[in-house]
Amino acid sequence: MSDVVPLSPAEIATARKRRLVAQHLQALEGNALTPAEIAMFDMFDREGWSGDRCRDFIRDQLGIAPALK
Repeated sequence: MSDVVPLSPAEIATARKRRLVAQHLQALEGNALTPAEIAMFDMFDREGWSGDRCRDFIRDQLGIAPALK
């Protein structure tokens, strides 16, 4: 994945804002994220990962085959 271009600071800020809203809604529905899940999403923001790269990481952690591209 060395050819992957990280998100711009503006894209990271937009993604983080969207994630925090979704995280709040999950908590309201009684399905709050665990501290480990929050840390994982914070890492995605910090590293500037694209949505595709985040999904690939999660699939890998769960042992799910990568999506066909």
